[in-house]
Amino acid sequence: MSLLSELDRLAALQDELHSLAQVMVGVLEQEDLEALQDAWEKRRGLFEEVNACYHQLSPSFAEWERILRGLAPPEAERVQGLVDRLSGQARRVLALDERTTALMERQMSKINRTLEHLSLGRRMIRAYGPPPLGQGGPDKISRLG
Repeated sequence: MSLLSELDRLAALQDELHSLAQVMVGVLEQEDLEALQDAWEKRRGLFEEVNACYHQLSPSFAEWERILRGLAPPEAERVQGLVDRLSGQARRVLALDERTTALMERQMSKINRTLEHLSLGRRMIRAYGPPPLGQGGPDKISRLG
């Protein structure tokens, strides 16, 4: 596969990753945790594809200046344009990921507060309720102490 076609493929995958990052922000804003799980699974697979593509391109990136000098000027401009586009896409995905992280932290705080309220409720019930069977009276059956 040529460098240009690999970069095109990577750009398409990055576009898809960006779209999915936008979906994840929306899902978290709507607090739709089931949809979040589906989006997370898709993202994981897509991220593996992106990483595989970067891995395949890493030898080219290591010799980037030499490769650009070896291309005809129009092709070199197109290749550099794609690389610049990839860089911009990565920054946008990172910004969305940071927003996703903040939304997930907010959601976790909500869940933790709910769990704390449940725990407090259980403690109150235990404090004012009768002792459990077998822990009451001297015979361990009656609730009289």
